[in-house]
Amino acid sequence: MIDQEQIKEIQDKELSSPPEQSWKDRLVEEYLYVDSKVGRLHRFVEWDEKFAKLDKERQTLLVRQLEAMKEYLKVLGKRARLEGVWNEIANIIQ
Repeated sequence: MIDQEQIKEIQDKELSSPPEQSWKDRLVEEYLYVDSKVGRLHRFVEWDEKFAKLDKERQTLLVRQLEAMKEYLKVLGKRARLEGVWNEIANIIQ
């Protein structure tokens, strides 16, 4: 379980992005971060035996979480295309 001190450290880290980092750089970072999380959760849901051992309510919630994260990733991808940074992302995730 994450305690209050760890939450504060995470929030401070998120708020202290370097001033030279543009919002487009942060968009690329966010896309890559969420993409990796989606991949990990997808593998867990689809192939990990531990998922099958969970009760139905937990399974349902994890599947719903995965669906929401995929939708968020789609939105980030659309923004990246509109802002002209999709090729940068595509080169990294290949």
